Amino acid sequence: MEANTLQRLLESGESETVEFKRGVPSEKDLAEAVVCLANARGGRIILGVTDEGEIHGCRDYDAEDMKRAVFNATDPPLVVDVAEVHTAKGTVLVVTVPASPVLHATTSGKYLRRVGRTCQPVAPYQIPSILVQKGQLDYTAMVVPGASLDDLDAREIHALRSLLSERNPRSELASLGDRDFIVALELARREEGALRPTVAGLLLAGKAAAINMFVPGARVTYLHFGGDEIDYDFREDLQRPLVATLERLTEVIEARNRLQTVPVGLARVEVRDFPVEAYREGILNALCHRDYTQHDAVYIRHRSDRLEIESPGGFPTGITPETILHHRPKHRNPVLARVLQRLGYVEQAGIGVDRIYRALLMNGKEPPEYVEEGDSVRLVLRDGLFDKNFARFVSEAAARGTPLNLDQLIVLSHLKRHRSVDRTTAAAICQRSEREAGEILAAMTRLGLVERRGTKGGTTYILSARLAHLAGEEAAYMRDRGLDAVKRREMVLDYARTWGSITNEKCRDLCGVNFHQATRLLADLCRQGLLRREGRGRYTRYVPSPTANVGG
Repeated sequence: MEANTLQRLLESGESETVEFKRGVPSEKDLAEAVVCLANARGGRIILGVTDEGEIHGCRDYDAEDMKRAVFNATDPPLVVDVAEVHTAKGTVLVVTVPASPVLHATTSGKYLRRVGRTCQPVAPYQIPSILVQKGQLDYTAMVVPGASLDDLDAREIHALRSLLSERNPRSELASLGDRDFIVALELARREEGALRPTVAGLLLAGKAAAINMFVPGARVTYLHFGGDEIDYDFREDLQRPLVATLERLTEVIEARNRLQTVPVGLARVEVRDFPVEAYREGILNALCHRDYTQHDAVYIRHRSDRLEIESPGGFPTGITPETILHHRPKHRNPVLARVLQRLGYVEQAGIGVDRIYRALLMNGKEPPEYVEEGDSVRLVLRDGLFDKNFARFVSEAAARGTPLNLDQLIVLSHLKRHRSVDRTTAAAICQRSEREAGEILAAMTRLGLVERRGTKGGTTYILSARLAHLAGEEAAYMRDRGLDAVKRREMVLDYARTWGSITNEKCRDLCGVNFHQATRLLADLCRQGLLRREGRGRYTRYVPSPTANVGG
């Protein structure tokens, strides 16, 4: 680690991922600190530093012995990196601890986890939740102690069978007898000679009383807020099987989801404040991927300008709001997700975030927002004005057989609100690398969706003239283009005066334009008497006109 990186860490202070220790701790204390970070988000332990970030330095240490001590004092064993940073005030040791996909303890049996800036013991009742979070335990696959097949509702099983037949007519599962059906669908499992329901079985086909007794966290609270946005004017608490819960929530939301009819060409389109596909997918994700070891409910807060869906349990390890769109599939409750996928509710390949994005963006709404707050995740869907011109363009593109992909929709949505985008911003909003973002923008330029402005590090992209016209942004487009045109003209003249001449190729590289645009720009400057063309074909170059004044 470089000294300036260390200085930034010291200035930032202790956090959930950074801990300071004044000197070299005992093997026991170091192992506990390592376990604490590994069971949370990982991080760094900085040795030789006071709690206030003052360097005191470390003495009498052996980095390799420290690594071995940590390995031998943790279960399962942890491998850490110990780096030395030499400063004027002494040597600082930086112990880097990876976030672990499994739950660790010290060899003395202590389970610890970093919470905020402190190391907290993990209580026995918290262990299942952490195992679920790390993917070591599928709680929904577990047989429910004390439950029996009598706790499953025959009507719900019949409803699941009918749903399966309707959505997948070729499925052989629907023709099985009840016992074979619930076993094949992983709603029950044989244990100790008896067939008993799994947690997934109760969640999908359990009687209300059984759900309340055995899976008390399987609750959803819907709150609708009136004009003052402070007190709710409608509340409904649900503790039903998941499919029935989803359908009931759709009913109560639709009853309060404002609808307007907008003409788009010869058709009339019904537009709701919150697209049904977006919020249903969000609710389904909350029900499917929440942590059922926690007893907190899923909360849905319906306000005039936004719909919030909050579910217990943070993101599965490795997923963040900045990576959720393209992260590889990672289900907290694999059995439950598998059953819902068979029923046609959940995508086998992911968690449906792309469908939420698309449903919102195609209607001119803002992208969804994901917020991780401690042990919960909140999805925010914001109401936005329906952009009929944009909807028309999206529909026409699909009709021509060239539908916009999700990356293109995200970039265009950003441009409608911010007027320009660069590669770094495009990478962030599309959750892609900068190289991939550059490829996305280049493809959109070729398709005539955006126009490139500026050069190299200063390159930005704006809506093309055609899309600006569709969006009613002609004036803004002309202002941007006019300012950019003046800038290009000045750059070309300055280059020619500095180096004696300029070619079409250099003009293209300098201004970020194509061959034909460079040709027109150079021809215009020649007509204005500011440049003079010399040579022919590949040897053509443009030199400053001796009669041109400095200001052009």
